[in-house]
Amino acid sequence: LDCIAAGAHLLAPALEQPLERLMPKLLARLADPKDVVRVRADAAVSALRAALPSDTLLPVLLRVLDNPNARVRAGALDVAAAACAEPEATHYLATGAHMRQCVSKVGALLADKAPDLRKAAAGSLCAMHGAAPAAFVSALASLPPSVQQLARRALADRAPELDAQLSSQQQQGNGRRPTVRAQTVGRR
Repeated sequence: LDCIAAGAHLLAPALEQPLERLMPKLLARLADPKDVVRVRADAAVSALRAALPSDTLLPVLLRVLDNPNARVRAGALDVAAAACAEPEATHYLATGAHMRQCVSKVGALLADKAPDLRKAAAGSLCAMHGAAPAAFVSALASLPPSVQQLARRALADRAPELDAQLSSQQQQGNGRRPTVRAQTVGRR
């Protein structure tokens, strides 16, 4: 743990490939019963987050969400939320496909039976919304209504503007269809 914390900035390119295997192990250590292990694991995760760009880190964290350990998944969501606050995350998340992938994967965890995981998922979604609001709303609008409702409830206190943004997005989506149809009908 100390080696990773001390050398992450030097070894960042070499750590990108084994990151998918390394990250779950580090995140599991964040819940260790020993304070010293938790502190060192936190330092190692923080060093990796600082050394690696968000566009490298976020896809790995999304894959870590497939881990069966709820604590590891909650840790991945917490790190993802912190990574979303980085300036380069805005460029990554503003890409529709990336945001849809993130929102879809994290949004599903809002229905998980583990309350800590649901709370971490809400925090991560809030950070994504803060990084790229328009892309977030568009991605959320593409999800099933049940997931949209869970997200609205989970983010009501953290992002009160989300409800209005999502309603506006849905109205715009409904408004586009007749316009396209009218243009098609007019050509005949």
